[in-house]
Parts: sequence; structure tokens; C-alpha cells
Amino acid sequence: MVNHEVLNQSELGRIVNSVLGVETDKETKIFDNLIEAIVVQKDDILAPCGMYVVLEGSIGLLLNDSVIATANSSDYFYEEYLLLEDQNIELSAKAIEKTRLGLISKKSWINLPSKIKDQCMGRLFGDLVNMHLHEFQQPINCCNITAAALSLTALGFQTDVNDIFKSCALPVSYVVNDGMTIGELYDVASSHIYAEGLRDEIGVELYYFDEDVVTNEDLFKAIAESNHVGGDSDILVANFNVAIAHGNAELKGGHFALIAKCNKSTGLVHMMDVHPEKYGKIWVTSIERLYNSMSDHDSSAQRARGLMRFIIKKDVDVRLDALAKSDCFPVNCTQYIDLTPEKRRHIFGRASTNLNSLYVLSMGLSFLDNHAIDVDEILSAANISYTEALSIETTALELTNIANKYLTGSEFSDVICTHHLYDNTTNETKEGWFKTQLLKIANDTNAHFLVNIDYNEVLGHKAIGESNNQYRETAPLKEFWVACIDYLYENDVVILADMSPASSQIWRAPRSKVFRGLQEKFTPSILRIEKTKPEENPLDLNYIISNNKIVLFYNNDDPWSYMLNSVMSNIGVTEIHKVDISGFDLYTLNLRKKLTVHSGKEKPPYLYFNGNCLGEVNDIMTMVRDGQLQNMIKAEGLPVLLRNETPSLDNNIFSYPKGGLVEPR
Repeated sequence: MVNHEVLNQSELGRIVNSVLGVETDKETKIFDNLIEAIVVQKDDILAPCGMYVVLEGSIGLLLNDSVIATANSSDYFYEEYLLLEDQNIELSAKAIEKTRLGLISKKSWINLPSKIKDQCMGRLFGDLVNMHLHEFQQPINCCNITAAALSLTALGFQTDVNDIFKSCALPVSYVVNDGMTIGELYDVASSHIYAEGLRDEIGVELYYFDEDVVTNEDLFKAIAESNHVGGDSDILVANFNVAIAHGNAELKGGHFALIAKCNKSTGLVHMMDVHPEKYGKIWVTSIERLYNSMSDHDSSAQRARGLMRFIIKKDVDVRLDALAKSDCFPVNCTQYIDLTPEKRRHIFGRASTNLNSLYVLSMGLSFLDNHAIDVDEILSAANISYTEALSIETTALELTNIANKYLTGSEFSDVICTHHLYDNTTNETKEGWFKTQLLKIANDTNAHFLVNIDYNEVLGHKAIGESNNQYRETAPLKEFWVACIDYLYENDVVILADMSPASSQIWRAPRSKVFRGLQEKFTPSILRIEKTKPEENPLDLNYIISNNKIVLFYNNDDPWSYMLNSVMSNIGVTEIHKVDISGFDLYTLNLRKKLTVHSGKEKPPYLYFNGNCLGEVNDIMTMVRDGQLQNMIKAEGLPVLLRNETPSLDNNIFSYPKGGLVEPR
């Protein structure tokens, strides 16, 4: 039985100041007649008609009749009913003992001045305010794509499911038949953002909830961190086991939904669903249940699920500190993978059971040609026994032989596959040998190598579980092949690509950890794939400096680039090839990396003459003042004004003097 009473001033202050964050006496006065006190008896059920604040006693918060949290003195709950019309039939509130509460009804909330409500919004609702304005209903088995579309829309970039299907040329079967793992959705979201030209504006992050790394306390901190650091500029998407999150064993499978807010006082998390017909638009669970559902292993990946974060880059420039615990983490695939239609299939697909080695081989070959290689092509061309391929682990030497059998009858006349192994008769250590192989592929888009690793050993914890199978012939193989596609020697980090559903397509790991995880430890062994006659690429460094006598690599936003460009004009250099390196596409990023290595300079501008970098700006200016550069250009038969032909530049070498160049002496 509920008794309605008058709220005293002390209680009013507790609610308004501590819970709502309203501080001034004038603003507190506004609430005098808008908050009522009620007293409930043990086992009374509270109606979802507004927000309650416990003043004395305790209330049990139940999900499907199981207590998931307790609201004690100064704790608040049901705040979502200040905004929402629909009731959450899974959640209920029941008095554990005689309890006194303050109640702010929805009608009272509506009557508050807008300025006061705005003060309370962020404190009470987090991203719920932004999210609940949008209506999304997923098509069958498309919770993944729908969650991405809703996230982008909530950040202000209107997106629907069709947009993502079309921009990524997604095969419908890939999405609908078995759904997608969180690693696959990360790749799809990254690809859509890139295809829409938004990569400089929107970022995506992925955090796996491996139990040995992430705890439920980390999840609680991450949500709070997102609200505090990201505000309205980031959205969190959870991938979870539905039965665990809802506390209902009858619900099956995995799902994606947005984390709208977390009530700090009760630990309840409000989720915004992309399947409101089934689960309701907003539903509530505890932080512990949500964590358990996210650390549950996805049966397709044999790995924990996790969390994705969409961010507006200009407002958010750091990863979530609470979750960024591992130095092995996913990388945006669009930075390394060609997104032409011929290559998309390797982004939106994963290896079939026990064919990991051949799938990674097909990916490795496809990286170097427009033709996307199919695993069945390799099996057929190399005349491989299907039964053996499905039941026997492959060594690097065996995989090299398979690759060469395929290449013998293919159109890959300019691709070669070679087997390399450690020579124990040399003084080089095994780890030193491995680093040497990595240095050979650093900054080289025409070469990479394949290696078999123990994924758990690389990560340093048990991320991928094992399928129990008592029959040897039908047991899943333990091989995990990856392509080492780049080596960031400055940070001693390897960029890897693989075809496993347990990871994103591209990820990074410290070199020492990749070496630690090598399967062929006794005698390290790799399969190197390289293109021996690279196509002429107008953005390839060697091609540019080989085909142009004078080249200026510049950045439009760099004043030194502008100045050097002016100097070249002032001394009459007209046959100069200019390359803008300010972009963030794959080729330009790679070009900048190559320039840094080749020139020994970290920043633009880079001035090349006959294939050699002329050094820093000061070095070049000294050559201009002395006339040395002009003489070199003249000797090549190129147009240039010699030093004695530009006397008026003596005191103004960086720009044209007033009145222009004087006549030659």
C-alpha cells in the first residue's frame, strides 16, 4: 500500500542537489511542489510512472523476477520513464522493507523549465537522450548492420541499413545466414565509413572482452569514461549473449545493441535495442550480467564477444583507457586492404573450418593482384586431396609447394612464392633472423610473408577456446596462419592480416610477441610472397623519382613546402614534378613512410634531383644562394635561371621582388 506524504526541506535538498545536480537555492525552490514523498510497505510493487529516489529503506530491482540490483538511500531508479512512454515489462521494482521515497513524475518533469532539465540531462540520461529520438527496426538477422547504422545516425551522420549494404557491396548471405562476429562488423563499419569519405571524421574501435584481460569493473569504468570523455561524440555498441543479458534461458544466440547509459548508483545499464519488436526499444540489465554476456564466447569465433565504439575524431582522440589494456589490437582494415570490388570478398569473409592455411594463402596472393583467388581454385589447380586438406596441418614448406603448383598454371607470372627458414649454422639468433625477414617487407606493398602462429601465445592469454572433439579425423585443426603485411620498425610492431572469425581482418602486435607465438619454433620458417615486376604506380616513390628529374613532395598546409615551391619558381624551374603528400589514402600514407626512410627526413618538403633527396630546406637554400643547384639543373638541359641571372633575388630569395625579375646581366 502506497502512502503519499509531504517532502521535507532536507529531503528535497538531497534529491535536488545530490541526485539532480542542481545547486542554487533559487533553482531548488522550483522543485518545491514538483516532488512528492511516498511510503511503501514490504513487497509493494512500484508503478513505473517517473523517477524514484530512495530516502529511507531499500528497493529490490528485478529482471524477469530475479533481483539484479538494490536501491538504497540516495539511489535513484526508473529515470528512463521521465522520457519514455513504453514500459519495460522485464524490469520491476519491489520494496524489500518499509521504504520512503521521493517521486518525480513525468508530468512534473515536463513542467520543469528547459534550463533546469538541460542541467539534469547529462547526469541522468547519458547517450539515452540522443539515441531514443531515432527509430530503427532490424531486418532478419541484421542486428549487426542495424547497430552500426543507428550509431552513425546518433552521431549525426544519417545512415540506414541499405547504405551499408550498398557502400560495402556486402553479400546478403554473409550477413543474414549466420550473422556476423564483432570482428567482422568492425571491418564492415570501417569499410562503410571509408567508402563514404568519412574516415577523417569518424573512427571505430574494437575491444574484445577476453576474461583474462577485461573485468566487469572495467566495463563499468569504460561506460563512465565514455560519458565523461566522449559525451555526445561517441557511441558504445555491445555484442552479447541474449539469454545471459536478459536473464532468460529461452532466448537464444548473440545480439548487438547500443549502451545508452549506466546508473552509477544502482549499476543498472540501459540498452537501446535495434529489435524493439522483440526486446523493446529500451531495456535494462545489471553491469555484471552485461559483462558476463559480453565475455561469453561467440560459437562462430570460439572467442569472447566485446564492445565497439564509434567516435567523432575531432572531439575524441584517445582510446578507452579502461579497456585499452593489450598492445595487440585491431587496426582499421582500410589502411592496408585494397577496397576495389575484386578485393572486397577478402574483407567480407572468413576461413572455413580446417582450411585456414589455404584461405590465408588465397588472401596473400589476392593482395598482389586484381584477381581475387578462390580457395577452390587452389585446391583444384594444385591437385590437393580435399580430405587431407581438411585433416592435416600445413607447414610453411608444404604451403609454399601448394602455392607454386597453383602459380605454375595461373596468370600470376609476376608473383613468386619462396620458402625461407632459419639457418642454425650462422651466428644470427632465431629472433634476429625473424626481424630481418620483417625488415625486408617494411613499407613494401609488393611483398609479405605467411607464418603459422599460436594466437593465444601471441596475445599472452587464452583468447580462443578449443572445440571438444574426441575424433581425430574430424577435430578442428589448431593452425592459425597470418600474413605479415608490414613492419613498423620505429615501434617494433608487426601489422598482420588473417582470415579467422576470432579477430578483425587486420591487427597489430609487438614483434617479440609474434615471434613468441611461432608454431615452427625449432626452425622458424615462412612463406614469402612478392611481386617481382610491380605495376607502374604513379604514387610509387621509385617510379616517381626514376621518371622525373626534379620532384617536389609537398604538403599544402606546410609553410616550408610553400616557400620551397616559391623558390623553385623564382629561379625559373618550370620542369618540376610536384606531388601532394597531405592525403590519408592508402597510397599516400605508404608514400610518406617510404619518403621518411629513403630521405632520412621526417617532415616535408622533400626535393629530389636525379633520384636523390637534396636534404633539409637550409641545405637546399645554401645550394641556391651559391648557384650550385642551378648549375646542376642546367647541366641536365632543363630550364633554369643561373645565379648571375637573378641579381634582385640577393636580398629577397623567397619571393619575387617588387617589379619582377630583372634582365640578366
